[in-house]
Parts: sequence; C-alpha cells; structure tokens
Amino acid sequence: MTVCASCGRRLAASQAVCPECDRLLAPPVPDPTRGAFLCPGCAARFDAAMQSPWPENARWFMPQGVRLRCPHCRAVLRDRMRSRVSPWEIGGLYALLLLAQFQLPAAQARAATFGGMVVALLWVLWRRERGVPRENRYALEPARQPGTGATD
Repeated sequence: MTVCASCGRRLAASQAVCPECDRLLAPPVPDPTRGAFLCPGCAARFDAAMQSPWPENARWFMPQGVRLRCPHCRAVLRDRMRSRVSPWEIGGLYALLLLAQFQLPAAQARAATFGGMVVALLWVLWRRERGVPRENRYALEPARQPGTGATD
C-alpha cells in the first residue's frame, strides 16, 4: 500500500490520486455572479478576460494572434478602454516618421519626429471610448473571418 505524499492517506494503487488532495489542488471554478466585469454575451461576471489564440485550431505554419474571450461563454470580446491599433496604421505612422527623418534637414528632423510621436499618442488616446463604466469595459467583438485582412 502506498500513501499520499501530502496528506498521508492510504491509496489503492501506486498510481492513484488522493481524492481529497485532488479536490483541493483543482483550479477554482469561476463564479458567474462575482467579478469586476460584465460579459455582454452571457451577462456573467468575471475578473479577467482570458486570452485565446486566433484563429483557433490553426496549423503550425499559420500565424496566430490573441483574442480576449469571456471565461464563461467564450464570446470574443473587445476592450473598450484600450483600443487596438492595426498593423496598417502602425506602418503608416512609421513611414511618416521615416519620411520626416530623411526628407527634412537635420535640425528639423528631431522636432518632426517628436511631433509625429505626440500626434500618434494623441491619436491613440482619441480613439479610446470615454465615459464607459468599469464593469462594461468589454463589448462583443464583431464577427470576422481570419485571413480576410480586416485588422487580424
């Protein structure tokens, strides 16, 4: 007979798991009535949105991103406080900064680069949704297909 390493109870076999210790060490089940945020899909509450790979079940050679999901209904969520900036927008801003570096005289390039960064920061802050209650921070993400180029 073998005994459990943590509680000392007898086990039926050497590969058996103690049911009491297994219950204590299992991850907690999320409570849908408690939490800081409200899911717009299932109206359950949660403390943190889980991150899951997107697109799901992709082959190993396909690039994947991460999407926020409700831990209860697995609905795809959009963070209304932290707006996403698409790769096209980042590339456009980067191209403008490079143009400022190479097309302007050296004395003006630093001021143009700093001004471009300030404009980019103000633009990202302007895109945030304001006046959103904390519990309604997440909204449902509109349905889109992976690989269509719509801000994947």
